[in-house]
Amino acid sequence: MDCTYADKVVRPDESSATFRSAVGHSDWRVELDKSSRPGEIKYNTSLSLMAAKLSYENKAFIETIVKDHWNVSISANTT
Repeated sequence: MDCTYADKVVRPDESSATFRSAVGHSDWRVELDKSSRPGEIKYNTSLSLMAAKLSYENKAFIETIVKDHWNVSISANTT
């Protein structure tokens, strides 16, 4: 039996909006808790946990989650 590999190893693009860190692969959830609203303790807790998890991801991935899943606009503070 011939068990050789002729193909090259393909490395993922770490700057891609779909690239996930090891933390991202351990917990795939990206949606905020829909049963709570801004200002509620449960919402703030959920947002804090998701933001902590996202801190391990790259900029493109974070922007995609915040804009497309959380429906929040990101404004850069230049001061």
